[in-house]
Amino acid sequence: MKKTLGILSALALTGVAHAEVNVSGYVDAGYGWSSKSAGNKSAFNYNEGGVWFTGNTGSTSFMLDVGVDGDNVNLAGVAVVEQAYVSNKYDNGFSWSLGQFDGIIGHESNDSVNNAFNHQGLLYAFTPTTHTGLLLGYDLSDALKLQLIVANGDNAKGAGGKEFDYPELGFKLTSKMDGLSAHVGGNFQSEGDENGYVIDIGASTSVGAMEVGAELVLVKAAVADGESGMGFGIHGGTEIMEGTKFNVGFEWENGKSTGVDTKISAMELRAGPTWAMSEALNLKADYTFTKESGDGAPNAEAEHGVSVAGVYKF
Repeated sequence: MKKTLGILSALALTGVAHAEVNVSGYVDAGYGWSSKSAGNKSAFNYNEGGVWFTGNTGSTSFMLDVGVDGDNVNLAGVAVVEQAYVSNKYDNGFSWSLGQFDGIIGHESNDSVNNAFNHQGLLYAFTPTTHTGLLLGYDLSDALKLQLIVANGDNAKGAGGKEFDYPELGFKLTSKMDGLSAHVGGNFQSEGDENGYVIDIGASTSVGAMEVGAELVLVKAAVADGESGMGFGIHGGTEIMEGTKFNVGFEWENGKSTGVDTKISAMELRAGPTWAMSEALNLKADYTFTKESGDGAPNAEAEHGVSVAGVYKF
């Protein structure tokens, strides 16, 4: 890890003559307890972290995101390049990015530092996490933005093993105005003669110190005779005092996201506060309630979890 960061730091320094290089990132560590069906589990965790190298020269820029994921028990993570792309933006509102970059649909981020809770919810598993390809953007107006993706197919959820013969296509249309944000996005893949898709629709608004939003996800895996999956969620948060915010989220999915009707649906409730200990350090405490329903549900009994994490952003 030290060797990897040393090499990247050296590259950053040698590039100063061409671009101002910024180094930032985060570290996420804490404690978790869960009443899993196999028995209660309690442990201190190194959750994840990352180092971001960014820079720009005029309208051109780059991003190198080196993630260090833990195993939630021991510090056994391996440095992996999560994002690596170059970009250019024009005065007419058009932009492009080329390389590997995070997915553009879905409510929650790949990086825990950007999320309200200590782990992603059920709907996160529905959407692609990364793409390797070309991202095009165009500002249709000050309030409306369009994004288009053409990428390698092997990054798509539930559709591994494809090559570029079956490219992955995606889009997202985002509108922001007067405290209201709404979007509709899609991701489309093919596997042989089968086609799959993910459609993501969401909206959020803020009123004073309160924020609330909703998301609907429709999914069909690229498998023969695949079932159509669906999930929805609501989420919100409010500042209850200076530096303290309380967040709550509920998600449900019908158990068909892999294309097979498992006849088992799942729901998850997350709630807890976030404390801003300083400008750089946030402390998050979550309670999670999870329950599966349906014939043969392996986790028919409710599961409970509690986690506390300190997330330092530098």
